[in-house]
Amino acid sequence: YEAYFESKSKPKKAIAAAAPRMGMVATAVLSMKMISKFRPRLLIMVGICAGVKANCTIGDILVADPAWDWQMGKLADGNFSIAPDQIDIPTAISERFTQLKNDKLLWFQIHQSFTGTGAKPSNMPSVKIGPVPSGSAVLADARRLDEIKGQHRKLLGLDMELYGMYAAARDCSPPSPITFGVKGVSDYADSRKGDKYQAYAAHVSAHSVAAFCERYCDDFLGD
Repeated sequence: YEAYFESKSKPKKAIAAAAPRMGMVATAVLSMKMISKFRPRLLIMVGICAGVKANCTIGDILVADPAWDWQMGKLADGNFSIAPDQIDIPTAISERFTQLKNDKLLWFQIHQSFTGTGAKPSNMPSVKIGPVPSGSAVLADARRLDEIKGQHRKLLGLDMELYGMYAAARDCSPPSPITFGVKGVSDYADSRKGDKYQAYAAHVSAHSVAAFCERYCDDFLGD
């Protein structure tokens, strides 16, 4: 899908695509295709993720910094030793989202504008910037989540795709696009995991990136 928008009164072009299935492999393949065909200067992922209950709430926006594969390491004699390949986002991106976080009217409008199917939490979304690793399986196990939390004490959540996109952008032929992912929290990866808030989480994720692009894209893209 191709669309146009304005950033600081200057026209910008956006290309949107969806992977045929979940997971890091499909995401990495799609990311490479997008980079090779369109040579974007910004490569952004939106969508949903699971959150760490102590660090975020349903509907919050997680800006993944860094991302890695939480299953990467060595399994021997029942013991797993993590060997993470953590990929950060540019500081300038996280700084812009910190500014966006403080716009209370924006988040009120995004919250109020949701009219899709599914439930809407009572709280307005909040931006969280921090670690969000990826894994190959849908997680609905609080004990496994506790194990993953041991990989980073400030863990915000986890998903199934972000690391694939981050790695593709880092390892592609130059010029590499500025890359980051923004996911909406739809559950807590425990036994009560469900799809009740998925539509709302996707809504806030997409609208937060739209706001970012309209306000700040010109800072990175220029003419």
